[in-house]
Amino acid sequence: MLERDLTPVKKAVDSTVKVKIDNYTRAALYSFAFNVGITAYKNSALLRHLNAGDITHACNDLRQWVYVNGQRNKGLINRREIDRQLCFMGQQK
Repeated sequence: MLERDLTPVKKAVDSTVKVKIDNYTRAALYSFAFNVGITAYKNSALLRHLNAGDITHACNDLRQWVYVNGQRNKGLINRREIDRQLCFMGQQK
């Protein structure tokens, strides 16, 4: 079931990323897009920063997606920090 649900997300991410990224960053993007939805992902500043070649800014943009009904959500703060750390893992070579 997860594979069925994740397939359109993977296709959306893979088709919109125009710069070379490592597998860790790609995995973080899959997680992010799966959680916020494909449309929100495609319209995000995160994707614009990524495609402009600013991977650091893009990874840090994950920290902005932590609100539910205008309130910072502790669960989303934790989730985005994990995604952010994953996003940076390939940059630490």
